Amino acid sequence: MSPNWTDVVLAITTGLLAFMTCVLAVATCVLAYFAWKGLDTWKQQIKGQDEYSLAKRILRLCFQYRDAIAAIRHPRIFNSPLADPPSKNERPFDWRYKIYKEWLQNIRSVRSEFYPELLQSEIFWDQDLNSLMEPLYDLEDKLWLAINDELTAINPDTDQGIKDELNEQKTKEQRKKILRASCRAKNGTLRENLFNDKFEEAMKSVADFLKTKMQ
Repeated sequence: MSPNWTDVVLAITTGLLAFMTCVLAVATCVLAYFAWKGLDTWKQQIKGQDEYSLAKRILRLCFQYRDAIAAIRHPRIFNSPLADPPSKNERPFDWRYKIYKEWLQNIRSVRSEFYPELLQSEIFWDQDLNSLMEPLYDLEDKLWLAINDELTAINPDTDQGIKDELNEQKTKEQRKKILRASCRAKNGTLRENLFNDKFEEAMKSVADFLKTKMQ
């Protein structure tokens, strides 16, 4: 009995169609997998670029913040060419208050730029960076308090009892270590300055953290 060639061709065609369907299904799955992997890699690249840019911006602000703090603590802050000399009828207190106010504004300006960047940092790094910034903010608070005490001590309108308390030798020396980046003893040697050491240590921790995000 001769084979029915029509049935044979139909069977072969059906088999080929089933095979091609399987091949297409497998190919679709493979393409979908590589497309997903490609999208994931792209997302990781974009995330890495965003982290790099954010870390770079914050590091730049950190250096500006460091310089603003250093400027207001410079031993010759009142003799700087940038400081306008007091006018003829200007009291020493009013002149010093004006100088401090101008330099403090520089610190406020940098801090205002920090805020949105630190908010964004929480998206990538949770509270890691904010925690590292806290010691710097604590030292800044001490600096503000020292400046306030210094101005209060030289203000002619301050009660004499408060002046005497603020000008007590030990209190005055402790305040100077915060107000000045370097203080000399009577023998001319530089005094130990824990404020400098703590600030530099805290700033280094922040900078090191940000640099790891830029690699």
